[in-house]
Amino acid sequence: MNDGNFSENIQAEEPKTLEQDTTMLENNRASQEDSMNESATNTADATDVIEEVRQLEATPQQESTRKEKEAVKEVETDTNNIEDLTPDETRQEADHEEVNRTE
Repeated sequence: MNDGNFSENIQAEEPKTLEQDTTMLENNRASQEDSMNESATNTADATDVIEEVRQLEATPQQESTRKEKEAVKEVETDTNNIEDLTPDETRQEADHEEVNRTE
């Protein structure tokens, strides 16, 4: 008779344990995701700092090359943006650039 009660108690407790396990696994997964996000943020921050240091340590030749690359990227971006413009928008963009040059 006690054996029957014992198995009923185990069955009654089993769903609660399964629910607790599921909750624990979800909490662990959330904790791992938080750790991964923090690690990615730290890596991005470190990369930014390394790039800043490289720029500070750059020789005049390296600095000139870097500025040239940035200028090329800017021209490429402008070119790509202008390709999407209508003729009227292109004319307005050219007028705007001319104003900037004269100032």
